[in-house]
Amino acid sequence: MNRLSIVSVTCSLLAGSFLACGGSQEVQEQTPVPPTAAPTPTETEATAPYDLHEWGLLSVTRSSVELAAGPNARRMRPDPMELTVDKPVVYVHTDAPSAFALRVHLGAGYQTAERWPEHAGPLHWHVHATGAPCGADRSPYPAECTNTDGYCEALELPRYETAGASCLHVGATKAPLLFYRLRAADRTVADRLPVTQESAGFRARRATVAYRVHWRQGVGHAIRIPLGDTTTAPPDGPEGLDEVIAWLRTEMTERGLDAEERGAFERAWWGALFGADLAPSDDSAATDHPVRAADVRPADRQAADEDGDDGVVADETVLDNLTADVPRAPGAPQYDDVLLYWLEDAEIDAIARLEATPAPRTTRRAFLVRHAF
Repeated sequence: MNRLSIVSVTCSLLAGSFLACGGSQEVQEQTPVPPTAAPTPTETEATAPYDLHEWGLLSVTRSSVELAAGPNARRMRPDPMELTVDKPVVYVHTDAPSAFALRVHLGAGYQTAERWPEHAGPLHWHVHATGAPCGADRSPYPAECTNTDGYCEALELPRYETAGASCLHVGATKAPLLFYRLRAADRTVADRLPVTQESAGFRARRATVAYRVHWRQGVGHAIRIPLGDTTTAPPDGPEGLDEVIAWLRTEMTERGLDAEERGAFERAWWGALFGADLAPSDDSAATDHPVRAADVRPADRQAADEDGDDGVVADETVLDNLTADVPRAPGAPQYDDVLLYWLEDAEIDAIARLEATPAPRTTRRAFLVRHAF
């Protein structure tokens, strides 16, 4: 499976020292800095009203905490808690040409692992939005992975394009989205999230609704958990997945994502959350990149599978080095037991705050937390 962050806007986090995907630049750790004014467009540049949309997933496991666009690649990691922000993807919506500077200010403990379009230094793009889709006239995405962690969400970006997003000119690059991935290896980062795991269950710093999704003998169950300021033990129950899927789609809509963006999120995460056999939504099929259940595997996984006889890959070691997640069983979800809940805007800002100059008309951000236990 893939891990991506798309700017509609969407984000992803990784810790350690990495090379930019598709390039050779080493990504240095970024420490919080006071907000600084981004360069403003010149007087001759158009500044029509525009909107920013972003989605991503914050993944908390025993080995990582990450914000990314798509599922984590399988890695051997030490035991400390890590957090990753996967596929933050950002889309721009405007009816006329517009120019703005966009900077992403990272919260304490987070590092940039990947970005598109690529550039050196802090997460910052000077964007010219055309007001129309890119069509076939766009820059190619990276064709190979040179990141030291062997994980490149940029390879998956074509799956997260939407027909309604504006074409963006960033330097010499033409792209229909922006993307970044973040990671934090410090256990204290996970401790600052609104919901934390304790020996007796979960404790929430605010009232919220979460769902526990767990799998037994290949059957998925979803249990609704109202969380407050007291510890709540993960319950058990016979519920199916329909309720949690409907909840995820409703929340994405209420947080401002349009139908195509919701479809892109599902293409990124439905296989990891619910298994590859789950059919994509109608919203997903309505985009430029309709997806069948079999398409949940990324392109590199499919190509590797085709090399084997009768669907059996000859060299499993090769698969382990791909960007795709390697499930424990064909079609299985990425984790057997997870807690899902949504971040509020202020909580997203504490991880990756957007600063655009001139400011957008609206900013819509939808970040899901997946806590595996």
